[in-house]
Amino acid sequence: MSIFAVMLPFLCLAALLRVENLRESFITSATVTAVYVVLSTELLSRFNAVAKTPVLVCWSAYLLLLVAWRYCSKGAPDTNRCAATTTLYQKTLLALLICVVGTAGIVAIVAAPNNFDSLTYHLPRVMHWIQNRSVQHYPTHIDRQLVLAPFSEFVILHLHLLSGGDRFDNCVQWFSMIGSAIGVSLIVSVLRGSLNSQIVAAAIAVSLPMGLLQSTSTQNDYVVTFWLVTLCYYVIKGKQSPAARDALPVGASLALAIFTKGTAYLVALPFMLVYAGYSFRNRVQTGAANLLVLTAAIALINGSHYARNLEIYGNPLSPGTGNDIVCSNFGITSAVSSVAKNVATQLGSGIQGANLRLQALTRDIHTILATDVNDPALTTGNGFFLLPARNHEDFAPNPLHMTLMLFGAAALFRGRKNYSRETVVFAITAMLSFVVLSMAIKWNPFISRYFLPVFVVSAPFLALIYEKNRLRPFIDTCALLLLIWSFSILANNEMRPLVGRHSVLATEREDQYFMSRPQAKQYFTATTNMIKMQPLANVGILDRDSNMWEYILWVQLNDARGKFRIEHVEVQNASGRLKLQRFSNYLPVMI
Repeated sequence: MSIFAVMLPFLCLAALLRVENLRESFITSATVTAVYVVLSTELLSRFNAVAKTPVLVCWSAYLLLLVAWRYCSKGAPDTNRCAATTTLYQKTLLALLICVVGTAGIVAIVAAPNNFDSLTYHLPRVMHWIQNRSVQHYPTHIDRQLVLAPFSEFVILHLHLLSGGDRFDNCVQWFSMIGSAIGVSLIVSVLRGSLNSQIVAAAIAVSLPMGLLQSTSTQNDYVVTFWLVTLCYYVIKGKQSPAARDALPVGASLALAIFTKGTAYLVALPFMLVYAGYSFRNRVQTGAANLLVLTAAIALINGSHYARNLEIYGNPLSPGTGNDIVCSNFGITSAVSSVAKNVATQLGSGIQGANLRLQALTRDIHTILATDVNDPALTTGNGFFLLPARNHEDFAPNPLHMTLMLFGAAALFRGRKNYSRETVVFAITAMLSFVVLSMAIKWNPFISRYFLPVFVVSAPFLALIYEKNRLRPFIDTCALLLLIWSFSILANNEMRPLVGRHSVLATEREDQYFMSRPQAKQYFTATTNMIKMQPLANVGILDRDSNMWEYILWVQLNDARGKFRIEHVEVQNASGRLKLQRFSNYLPVMI
């Protein structure tokens, strides 16, 4: 029953697919389904009905409605389609793509979610919502559980309820990787790229080290990437049809992107400026109407979350997390400094000597700029540094893809007259998103993952740029080698390896939660055993450390009966003003 239940959202998505235009209908269906996830979750929350049965009823009713709609709107099949001829190379690349994505999918399903952010706030917020039967804010020492955009966790919430556990929680990111690959190939198609370029773009996107590692976790960087890819596609289509009704998919994808992660505001900015240019180019009324549609879409999808933050923090976008990651110094010099550090970070490798030379070069650039490479207005913590690259979803660089981007930018500059205006505009906009993100976010050791959307969105421009100027054999070879190398990245993932004595295929699921710190299992086991021996069912978390692995407490304490109620008590931040009902007698616990 649980397997059938968890398939319902995917059946709903499939119900909107059209064979005659499969890729575009996939993007549209994913967008519509995502909007349904948001609206149904918010509606159920209003009635304190976020639970398995109401969610199951919602998806069943939605599926029946879609099936009825498809039956009533059934038209004559498209008989004019012709299958494109594929070469042996293209078939090989497609086969490798499927194998890489399939391997990542196996890891996503088999492995337990064990990323640091997943254990501290991504999954604990889901458990609190299930316990409270609502997505309303609650008192917590980890206010990242409240203020940060929640779309990815909304989807996890539905899968968690339908399946009865976290078995499919990683699949949200994995599915986003598939969607992103489809999206970038579709963008190349709209930009009149060849079938070969479409497949190459998908290969470049899928083979990103950071993306491969993220696709098997419960983080949200690949989810926001998918919505930004979708946004880019609809922006390009917007030039062809700038009418207000066609602004709705642009608004929906933008709203979903910023409802997933705050970095979407920055990456989307250059593309939205291009869209504004398209909209206002002919008539001011059209531009104003499109702006109204975008605003309405953002308010519909993000409005309730903004209101919750406004009520507790007095700001709809309150950081509330104590993380000082926004740059406070802007200008040409600051921009060059930030871009140089981020380029160097992405070029990092496993060779320490090469990293030291790259770090020295970055410092030389800052000497020429007469600015401090460790300027606290642009850099966090102990300043800028490069360590040997790790096969870890929080740190992994993308050196080969960064190199392709640098040479691609040079090729575009030299031969820009050889490309269509649309391709040049898209390429420049993608590169500007790298600059904007660099200028806005302080350099920190975890910054590589913020750039995942930029690299994926840049895949179409790389495929198109290298297709000409006798560079096609080069990019074809690179795409093939990158996909082959992808298997090694997946196999040796630090957090969810496929090979070795810690392989997720051979390691007990409970042990996988402690992959990054095995010695912590003894502590958590002792703590939860102590709690189970007490007569009280209420557990009050006293620890004020905003980085505690709270989710493990939920995993070890709560079985299908949901015996224990877990709440944060004596909270000192703004969420502490929220009062808990019927929770006066509890067992205090420090994590």
